[in-house]
Amino acid sequence: MSEEIISIDSVDQYNKCYGFTTLHPYVSVVDMTEAKKWVNHIKFRYGVYALWLKDGKQCTLRYGRREYDYQDGTIVSFAPGQVVQVDMTDEQIAHPGHTLGLLFHPD
Repeated sequence: MSEEIISIDSVDQYNKCYGFTTLHPYVSVVDMTEAKKWVNHIKFRYGVYALWLKDGKQCTLRYGRREYDYQDGTIVSFAPGQVVQVDMTDEQIAHPGHTLGLLFHPD
């Protein structure tokens, strides 16, 4: 597992991680079923706000020392400064489920 931390200081940086097109520099709506590439077993340091509506268990998230198992219909939020570890199984990558995200810059 990588100890590398990827700083996500812009909407565009996040979009590039997953192969999304950036249509606006300050806000993005993403559907993870449309991701063109994946990063896995990685830590993100968010510099943007993010809200996620998860429809299933697409990944395991870890804040600090605690692992969170988000299930169907969960809303997950991240704020600038939070570090989150994302881990997915090969099955979760192959069938990502329906997860929608809204990312926006603090400005």
